[in-house]
Amino acid sequence: MSDNVKVLQVLDFINYNSGVSAVVTNYFFQMDPQRVQCDFLLYEMPEEAWTARLTAAGAKVYATGKPSRKSMAEYERNVKDFFRQHAKDYDIVHVHIPNAAFIVLRYAKKYGIKVRILHSHNARGADGAVKKIRNYLLNQWGIRYANQYFACSVKAGNYLFGEKRCGQLVVLPNAIRLERYAFDEKKRKTIRDSLGVKEHELLLGHIGRFAEQKNHEGLLKIFAETRKCGMDTKLVLLGDGELREKTGQLAEELGIKDQVLFAGVVANVPDYLSAMDIFLLPSLYEGLPVVCVEAQAAGLPCLISDQVTREIALTDQVWFLANGDLDSWCDRIRKISAEGRSRNAVNGLEQYDIVRQTRNLEERYLQYATGTDLDVNV
Repeated sequence: MSDNVKVLQVLDFINYNSGVSAVVTNYFFQMDPQRVQCDFLLYEMPEEAWTARLTAAGAKVYATGKPSRKSMAEYERNVKDFFRQHAKDYDIVHVHIPNAAFIVLRYAKKYGIKVRILHSHNARGADGAVKKIRNYLLNQWGIRYANQYFACSVKAGNYLFGEKRCGQLVVLPNAIRLERYAFDEKKRKTIRDSLGVKEHELLLGHIGRFAEQKNHEGLLKIFAETRKCGMDTKLVLLGDGELREKTGQLAEELGIKDQVLFAGVVANVPDYLSAMDIFLLPSLYEGLPVVCVEAQAAGLPCLISDQVTREIALTDQVWFLANGDLDSWCDRIRKISAEGRSRNAVNGLEQYDIVRQTRNLEERYLQYATGTDLDVNV
């Protein structure tokens, strides 16, 4: 083995619209390449700017094609060919896509990669009965080929691996660069001016893919209720996805389209968090949402669905509310608006500092690859 540990990170996509992508790349860009060298195996090549960033940091990026019922055989052939050619280049494979793990980890094992990590980023899967059964079977098959088990939270770990493996579980926080998210008055004004939001208006915010999991329908109904209650509110939505157009149509049907601001996918998320007054996340399920870590680091009060793990409550500015109980969401928003958001530095989030947690992850990789004693500060 060479002086540094070679790790293959396997995930679906890398872009600004994915929480998993953000977590994996946050860690990657903090890695010491003299200790750990990472490459990426994706469904599709990222946009040119992303590819340039990754390769400039020393990574090689490969793509297999996206698996589907029609293309599964082709996907398996591509994965098999990849590991037949490249398995010798890696000490560790770290898989972030449980549904495809049964193919990726099987060929990683077949071609001699001894350390095979499966990482759970969610605490629930698809809602339909057929998809639940399918995902359960695929996940169990994938787990057979893993020998290290990671998760972003205990709840996410129990969902994928079951409680019987909880003693083997490594909980790796969805860490961030905390200093990037400190409140900034100048950036707050710049973003609010660009959105046409006056200082006296209460700006509610949400960041996430436009997908069923994120519950934009429930989010718009909460926002519409604040308007009905007489609050001078606006809502900014960051992200994109398959339900973007449908969400716009619903905003029009609810009579709030002029107060709902679709900002799209942005690179300067911390600036938007400074601009917001309250962060809303009425998701149907999550693992440990990195956007909530970011929002708390920015000092934002966070109203979160009670379907999300309580592990995300890192400050005293987090409230868990039942989806569908519009009165509770509206009452809490009213109470917070009377107090105003914090503009002070946030303490107590050291566990989510990306520099600290990257050193811990490097130590784990080194221990797994070399068999030396594990020395981490979790």
